[in-house]
Amino acid sequence: MQNGLARNWLRSADGLGEGIRLRFLATVSSGIARGLSLIFSLLICYVAGIALVDENTVRTAAIGFGVLIVLLSEPLAAHNPEASNVKKALCWTIDAFLLFGFLFVIYWFLITSERLWDGVFEFQTIDIATGYFGLMVMLELTRRTFGIPLALVAILFLGYALFGHSLPWFFQHAGIDLVEIIRTTWHSFDGVFGRPTGIVAGVVLIFVVFGAVLEETGAGAILLRVAMTVTA
Repeated sequence: MQNGLARNWLRSADGLGEGIRLRFLATVSSGIARGLSLIFSLLICYVAGIALVDENTVRTAAIGFGVLIVLLSEPLAAHNPEASNVKKALCWTIDAFLLFGFLFVIYWFLITSERLWDGVFEFQTIDIATGYFGLMVMLELTRRTFGIPLALVAILFLGYALFGHSLPWFFQHAGIDLVEIIRTTWHSFDGVFGRPTGIVAGVVLIFVVFGAVLEETGAGAILLRVAMTVTA
């Protein structure tokens, strides 16, 4: 009986230690996300007001920082709070795989984009694989941040591009294979790294940062009171 109690106590201690390690990992992840957010905000201010930076670099940085911040601030384990420590550890392992995998994808896109600008580029298997992986990561993070409906809308349009040639009536199109979809949505400036991302990175985000500063410092409320006083 004493041996059984000892084994139960050891299991409880192991479970408690694992839980503490997972909570520590969540705290570190959140801290890194805050640090990356600060760096990204400073980068946005630098690009908007101090120096001209290549648009391709700005778009890539916006996507890269955004994905890293979401992965670290919205970990999969946080969406499963009632899961066991083993399942939470598995969630963190998946997030680590997505994190390091996406870092390589961004690195490979920067290499590929240089050749895309040259106008002569033959896609290899690794180009398609990295594009596919990057697109899957974007869909997963869309699900985490905006919910399943928006992710399903994106999947629906991708499905239409892939299987639309089999649909009847005016819904039918000429047909696009998976390689062409990845080429358009990832390895071009008409998809993930297209003009909407450029507008967000170059114009919208600086106003978001400015608004956040006003809100956190209380200056926004002061300006609002001044405006109401002047117009009263």
